[in-house]
Order: sequence, then structure tokens, then C-alpha cells
Amino acid sequence: MRLPFRFFRGELNGFFVYTFCTFLNVYAKITGLLDEMVYHMMFQWKLPYEAPAGVYPIRNEDVYNLGKIGGLFQPRTFLQSNLGSIWFTESFMSNGVERSERGLLDMEYESFLFVRTGADEYPTDINTQASEMQRSTLVEHGAVPLGYVREGVQLFDEKGEVIRDNLIPLSDGPPAEGAYVTYYGLKYLIHEEFFDRELPLTVDVFKLLFEAMQRIRRNGASIISLLEITSLLGEGYIYDLEIQQEEYWYNCYYSLNADVVIVNRERRYVAWLNVLAAKFKHFNFIIRSA
Repeated sequence: MRLPFRFFRGELNGFFVYTFCTFLNVYAKITGLLDEMVYHMMFQWKLPYEAPAGVYPIRNEDVYNLGKIGGLFQPRTFLQSNLGSIWFTESFMSNGVERSERGLLDMEYESFLFVRTGADEYPTDINTQASEMQRSTLVEHGAVPLGYVREGVQLFDEKGEVIRDNLIPLSDGPPAEGAYVTYYGLKYLIHEEFFDRELPLTVDVFKLLFEAMQRIRRNGASIISLLEITSLLGEGYIYDLEIQQEEYWYNCYYSLNADVVIVNRERRYVAWLNVLAAKFKHFNFIIRSA
């Protein structure tokens, strides 16, 4: 190898030596490896919406991967969907007048948001404020449908998404035979039978579940840890715990507060039940009837 370099100038030899020594640094910048190393050195146990300015939040996939390393896999459950259900509001009074008919169902908080409660009449219909995330329970007069669905045909898939192929276009008109339902879009609740759908935990609830599991692994399953994870996951939605000791086990009675408004309320409840089933095997958890 020395023979070819015998005819090269010293500057060229220096170029080869310099390139060889700095190759990894340049490669790291070009491929993004340097940013990856900075991330692993700087990130904190916070999701993007929790992290203040200047703080590296942990990535969603890293939260799931850490959970897998800790032996925790994303729980999934099947709950009755609120996409195709008839919902009834509680009584809502405004200035002594009943306004419970003016509620829009908030799909994120799974509770009703009451709007236009200050007067008897408004120039436009309440459904002008309805959206996919805040849905109306009633279709206003004159609303234009988007299509039709035959009786017995599934409108939603397991994730709650509309199956477009099962929707009869408006231009084709309603089916000539058999019963059908008119579809007006996702700003309205669909009046149909209950159906089950898969409900995976979102990353924020999975993060809370991982924290709850790690606390119990460190401190053990006790009444104190039970109250801690109930406060962490329930945030007031799960309340009024009453523990009764039996001969060889405990009965724990609890209630759900429908008036508490928190994000992913049902998913938090599912995560709480998952922790109980895994770590509190000597407890029977019994929900009180409404």
C-alpha cells in the first residue's frame, strides 16, 4: 500500500487522514444519528403537550417500547361504542329554564356540552355549532343527507371509522326494498343498535398505566398504592372506594362520577381495571349500581 502513496503530495495524504478521522462525525450529521444521540441524552419523561419550551419530550413509540421492556403491553378491550348510541342528557337548568335539549356530545370528554342556553330563540340552528368532535343528537329540519344504509349492513369498522363501501350514495336514492337509515354525517349521532368496538389505550393513558405499574412494583400492592393509582388514573371519575374485609379476601366497592370531565375517561377506567386485575388479586372490585 505504500507504493501508491509515494507519488501523492503531503496535502493529499493529510486529506485522507482527516477524512478517516472525521468520517463518523460527518456520517452522524448526514444520517441524523447525531440528533438521535442528542435526543437520548436530553429527553425527559414528558409527552409533547406536557413538556415546556426547551425540553425534549419522549417519543410515543419510546413510551410503548419502555412499557414492553417492563413487561407491560398495550391493553385492549371491547366497549360499547358511543358512535352509534342514543344518549340521554341529565336535566340542565339555565336561569330557571330547562335547556337539556341543547347539548352537544363531546366525543373526547364523553360528556355533554350545553350551548345557546341564554335565550329561547337564535337566528340559526344549534347544529351549526356541531362538529365531528361535538356531535348533535338531533338532525335539524332541512339537513341534507350524505347517503343511506340498508338494514343489517355494518356502517362502522372496529375502529369506529365509516365503511364507505357500505354507504349508498345520495344520488342513487334510498333502497327500493327493505328498511334503511339515512346517514347525515359524523356531526350527528347515529341512531342504531349498540355495537362493540376495540378500544386501545392512547399514549397518554398508557404512560399513566406504566407509571402506576412501576409504583406498585416498587412499593408493593397495598391499600395506599390502590388509592394512589385510583387518584392517578381516575382523577375523580372513580371515587367513593369502600373496602370490606372478608375471611380470605377484600371486597372493594366503588362508584363512577359521570359529572367529572376528563380526557379519555373510559380509557383511564379500562387502565385502572387492568392494574387491579394484574396486581390486586386478593380484592374483589364491585361497582355500585347507579
